[in-house]
Amino acid sequence: STEILCYAYKIDDQPAVSVKDTMDVVPYELSKAIRDGASVRGWNIAGFDVPVWNNIYGHQAEILPEQIDDTMDRARAVGIPAMLKKAAMFMNLDLRKDMEGHNLMMRLCKADNPEPTDEELDRLAEYCLMDVEVESALAKRIPALPDFEVPVMRLSHEINRRGFMIDRHLCEQAVMFAEQENIELSARLSTLTDGLVTRHTQRGRILNFVNDLGAKLPNLQKQTLEDAVENPADYDPVVVEILEIRLSGAKASTAKFQAAINMAGDDDRIRGTFVYYGASATGRWSGRGIQPHNLPRETSDDPYTVLADIQSGQVRSVYKALSTLLRPMIMAPKGKKLVRCDFSAIEGRIVAWMANDTIALTEYRGAGRLYERAAAGIYGVHIDKVTKQQRQVGKVAELALGFQGGPNAFASMAKNYGVRVPESEAKDIVKKWRSSRPAVVNLWSAVEDVAVKAFRNKGHVFPACMGKVHFIVDPASDDLWIKLPSSRYICLPAFRVDVEDGFYGPRNKLSYKRGNWTPAAGAKDWPRADTYGGSLVESLAQGIARDVMAVAMLKLKHYPIIMHVHDEIVIECDENNADTVLNAMKNIMGTPPTWARDLPVTSEGEISQRFGK
Repeated sequence: STEILCYAYKIDDQPAVSVKDTMDVVPYELSKAIRDGASVRGWNIAGFDVPVWNNIYGHQAEILPEQIDDTMDRARAVGIPAMLKKAAMFMNLDLRKDMEGHNLMMRLCKADNPEPTDEELDRLAEYCLMDVEVESALAKRIPALPDFEVPVMRLSHEINRRGFMIDRHLCEQAVMFAEQENIELSARLSTLTDGLVTRHTQRGRILNFVNDLGAKLPNLQKQTLEDAVENPADYDPVVVEILEIRLSGAKASTAKFQAAINMAGDDDRIRGTFVYYGASATGRWSGRGIQPHNLPRETSDDPYTVLADIQSGQVRSVYKALSTLLRPMIMAPKGKKLVRCDFSAIEGRIVAWMANDTIALTEYRGAGRLYERAAAGIYGVHIDKVTKQQRQVGKVAELALGFQGGPNAFASMAKNYGVRVPESEAKDIVKKWRSSRPAVVNLWSAVEDVAVKAFRNKGHVFPACMGKVHFIVDPASDDLWIKLPSSRYICLPAFRVDVEDGFYGPRNKLSYKRGNWTPAAGAKDWPRADTYGGSLVESLAQGIARDVMAVAMLKLKHYPIIMHVHDEIVIECDENNADTVLNAMKNIMGTPPTWARDLPVTSEGEISQRFGK
């Protein structure tokens, strides 16, 4: 059902050419170049242009995966925005995105839109020509991916083309129950508020109503609501029920069921959900569409029993129950299994490795009782005397404090793990954890010092993390390039160090242009993000973790990888081969890369019919 109204192309430095009248036949010069194996360059072509082109013109001139040079991939790798218009602004190009043509394209490229007029088609062709010129100008300014990174990029696109299967019936049932619950919640809200609030999405009305009843809430953020409903005695019963409805109805994650239905093809597979280099400061993947990286961790082992319980009225919160079905809506086809394996505490291991934290490294290479070790340092007890509750506090400390997090970071993470501590105790925990981990604390300041030194001595290379990483600032652009142990670089564009007044006197303020932010209306400068030692260490740890993941994915590429979520790889294979695949995954993911032979890595895995936590 897909139709191409017009397109434009450019060969080398020749003028761009538009095609709109002879749509049945690919121009000879273009067809020959593609069939001869020429590199095909463009913005987001791997995710859009090439699949559409091959569907329509593949029989004349199929573009092969190895021919693709996606400029958007390159842009993300150096911190440039992934939207073409924003990228041109970010790089101060004279060429600007033709927004009038863009709006016309968006209007015409809809299934229910009538055929374009000749004038509209001419205008659309003009827009295509401008787009190609903008893309060509950007391509000349954006460096190519290094050779060792190209296979990672191609594997990423291969995984996107393969996709993963969803349980369509489960999704349809979930959508039905969510819609029914929405109607019932809206009716209840209207009753409780005498018709002043009719939907849980009316935040302003809800906030005004509950505050008129004495709630005195500053906002309706999730944390604020959870704190309130956990202390019901402090509020009017009507306020508590309204806030519970707001909390329940605000679970936007349930909208992913409809999104999954919309994205799935006739074979019930969703494709194109993983964004290569989605996090430019680290190189990690991100998600789009249903965003597999952001699915709730709380998961049901028996999805259809949950649906039956909802239908029979046995669940207190329909939305919360439905959210437990989001992961298991992803499943293996009949006769297949999902084999899942993830790296254990990979970021914590990398931080310890970068800091040469002998306390943590000893645990990671031995019994692995790091959470008990952390708790022992916090509570001043022997590691063998640590209680279950103290261990949980130690776990939260390890997860929340490794990147210079303070009491607020600890309290936020603690809540996710059901750990409740007063503010005074949180401050004490942070202080004691830092005292017990001097190597990590020293790492934060050491990395920040090296970044400052690189900025003030542009063009010179400075080692950090005991020579595992290297910093250099480009004198021409002020971009900060950080070479990771894998030899991959991460980039903080237009890096800057200013001096400002601090509590204890002058202090350095580090910042860079954040590509995925958007300038405010009328702003002349691109928005900047502040950074500091702990944040830089976090980027390093996540970047190295990403490279460890990429090495494992390349070693496993002969298996059908369908997903990779955070530090987990998911393979879909024949059920009679699942044990063999799991053993291979554990072996490969339990072996450190050659460029980090002493990094203590380990992995855990399982075989299942559905995707779980």
